Amino acid sequence: MATTTTSGQMPSAIANAEAAPRPSGLPQDVKIYPSGGVYLCTPTKRFEVFITALGLSSPVFARMLDPSSPFLEGRQLASSSKDSPAQVALNEDDSEALEIILNIAHHRGENVPKWLEPEKMFAVATFVINDMTAALSGYASAWTGKLTLEDVKGKDAIRWLAVAWVFKNDCLVEDVTEYLIKNVNITLKREVPVVRVGV
Repeated sequence: MATTTTSGQMPSAIANAEAAPRPSGLPQDVKIYPSGGVYLCTPTKRFEVFITALGLSSPVFARMLDPSSPFLEGRQLASSSKDSPAQVALNEDDSEALEIILNIAHHRGENVPKWLEPEKMFAVATFVINDMTAALSGYASAWTGKLTLEDVKGKDAIRWLAVAWVFKNDCLVEDVTEYLIKNVNITLKREVPVVRVGV
């Protein structure tokens, strides 16, 4: 189990994330917080983390990883030990997006990209919806602050609307919403709505 210092601060021994090579076919070990004692696992990466940092950044993680909670992850943590650390499977999650979020949660800003491509920004927004927006607010402002309608209109406009809404960029939400209202075409195909956005 990970511990805090007597002042309640995370120890300073978390200089840089360390990635250890793994045999082919096994997830890569990424030490977001060395000796954290808890692993978040995706199909391609296994992140060692500090549960207190996650809990402070995310109410969902705080509940999920509480050893007294009824959740499977909490029960795994309660029964874990130094020799048998808890491993929480997040098989449906994007490894790169999760690594960005974990670096932010552990105050590792030097490892957070200054800019994200649209697909990756959408993946991060999908992960943090209604949960970690406060922790990511500064980075989200940098990622979306300089975007204009010219940057986001077109076939990805609906995704950009989701990104702008999650990251609380109100001006971009208004601009993209107005654009979609004026350009969206909805047709029915086999009784299922099909949405097309004009360029």
